[in-house]
Amino acid sequence: MDPLPSPVSIDHDTLSQSTALTSSPNAIVPYSTQPWNSPGIDMASPWSDEQADFQAEGAHPVINSTERPRVPACAADWEAMKDIMRDLYIDQNKILKEVVEIMITQYKFKATLRMYKGQFAKWQWSKYKKAGKSSTARPVISRAPRKRSARTSKTPASDLDSRPPTPLSQVHLPFANADEWEMEVALNAYGLLIRHWCEDETPWRITNSANGLDIMFDPELSILQNIRLAQDCFLQGHAGDAGETLRRAFLRVENAIQSTDGRNIEALWDCCLGVPQLALTTGWMDVLAIFSRYLHQYATIKLPANHPITKVAAFLNSLSSAWRQQHPTLPAAIPLPGCTKPEQTLSHQQNEQHNHLQRLSHFVSRAWTLWLTTSEHTRGRADHVTVHLKRGYVTVVDPTHPFARYVLDDFGAASHASIASYGEAVTTAKTLELEALLVRMYVPLFSAEAARRTEEMLTNVVERVAAKEGNQGRGMGEWGYVDRYLVFSANHFMAAVAEGVGEEVKAAWYRWRSLDSGRDLFWAQTSLLLECRLRAMGMYEEAERIKGERERMWWTLE
Repeated sequence: MDPLPSPVSIDHDTLSQSTALTSSPNAIVPYSTQPWNSPGIDMASPWSDEQADFQAEGAHPVINSTERPRVPACAADWEAMKDIMRDLYIDQNKILKEVVEIMITQYKFKATLRMYKGQFAKWQWSKYKKAGKSSTARPVISRAPRKRSARTSKTPASDLDSRPPTPLSQVHLPFANADEWEMEVALNAYGLLIRHWCEDETPWRITNSANGLDIMFDPELSILQNIRLAQDCFLQGHAGDAGETLRRAFLRVENAIQSTDGRNIEALWDCCLGVPQLALTTGWMDVLAIFSRYLHQYATIKLPANHPITKVAAFLNSLSSAWRQQHPTLPAAIPLPGCTKPEQTLSHQQNEQHNHLQRLSHFVSRAWTLWLTTSEHTRGRADHVTVHLKRGYVTVVDPTHPFARYVLDDFGAASHASIASYGEAVTTAKTLELEALLVRMYVPLFSAEAARRTEEMLTNVVERVAAKEGNQGRGMGEWGYVDRYLVFSANHFMAAVAEGVGEEVKAAWYRWRSLDSGRDLFWAQTSLLLECRLRAMGMYEEAERIKGERERMWWTLE
């Protein structure tokens, strides 16, 4: 059986192409351009009772003047504007072109004349009497008849006005099958939500409403961390522990989706990309099937049907459900050892399973592309969030990618720009928040082979920094800020990866290396991050030792 295809390579030339799907006005978009952020809907609470009563009373929605016009995607979009259109077209007796212009400029509702005519025919609106029929609208002043051209079609104009639009089943779509269409819908919606997330200045600073803590100080495991732990428990035969861990993961899913309209980083990353990437890394689809089914059910209840997370959850659930239906009794991982079924049947089952994993691989690769290109396009190349995402891609997916050569330079540029604006203390605090997020987002995705590869890569980074001309023979406390932070970050991340694969002795050594520098404000800030992570792991003795050393440092400075 052929190996799974590697994720699509990403470079700067794909920036405009990958963002065109969500930004180009001429792109083929199979649904509303702002599906979950419709007029009159509060992003923080999209389905509050007050808003439901407001729309039930037939009030016109409040339109943001800076909002881009949206194209109707379903009958519900037309019904929402029906009263306004009737007032303009029937009561005020405006011609159709005037109605179109008013709807675009005042209500940000964009549709073609043909679409209007088809919809008005469905509503049985007509301002002109037809032969043998009476109009449902009040009579209007007739206009002078036009002279019919010799090339005019023999079909009466009134019949053309009432002709229904072409059924969707007869419209040619640029997709090979329904599976591709479903994936494209999910990715298109996901790209919109990623762009909305990237537009915030500090989008990762979303507290966990269950304990009110920021990511850096949250002692609880993330959704992805819980799912990885549950998978390990299943594989080790501890079904009871796995079930309890899944329950904790589902509670965090509920909290993440309910907070900030699904823009919580755990809802955006863990649910939509992290868990699918984990299934690809391990080749084990069972946990993905359990997780995606719950995510789909909960998102369907709590989020609008056209919310991006709802669409992604529906796609993942459909993919994993199809896999389970075709392989109800087969082991979840491939290849399939010990199977005694006939060779022909086994080959067919393996091929079907491989096809599902190929679809999942394609989705994950496209999702990574959306994250990387959207962040660089929205926030810039030398931005801490963009650099953070590239670091994750290089360590988890493709260490040979071309931007691995300049990601350190981009980090330096981002750090110098932040120091010039806010100073070293604020820059360190912000970067350490992303450092904590780096561990939560990427470490659960590591295999033993990926951990070995990452250790070699980061060890090389530390050696290169230490060998620089200005750093040789000097203590780390005397190095430049960027060099000092790079060494701390590399050792801190290698310690986290070693913990993730169960190498506790190596993890303790790297933790000690990460704090092996002069005792100053930078050391105090970085030691606080390490202390918080140790407490989250239950290693209170080592955490108290770091805390005591930090307190002694403050007494010395005073």
